[in-house]
Amino acid sequence: QSYWQQVQLYLHGGSFGVADPQFGIDLGFYAFDLPFYRLVLSYLFVGAFLAFIANLLGHYLFGGIRLAGRSGALSRAARIQLITL
Repeated sequence: QSYWQQVQLYLHGGSFGVADPQFGIDLGFYAFDLPFYRLVLSYLFVGAFLAFIANLLGHYLFGGIRLAGRSGALSRAARIQLITL
């Protein structure tokens, strides 16, 4: 899917001159800026999720995560890195 329209609306969108009664923000923010911010955040979330899965797989393959029976063991490095993601 192409998101060029959201990027262009963010870059060139204006204001409506009417403020939101609850937050006092111009309505142009909700029409032009907010969809772009949601797009950026969704890409960042997908990137963080893929980084977590890649780290999980990498630590498993190189012995940082050991699964044995019902219990497993995490190395200190694997635990710290996965918690920060």
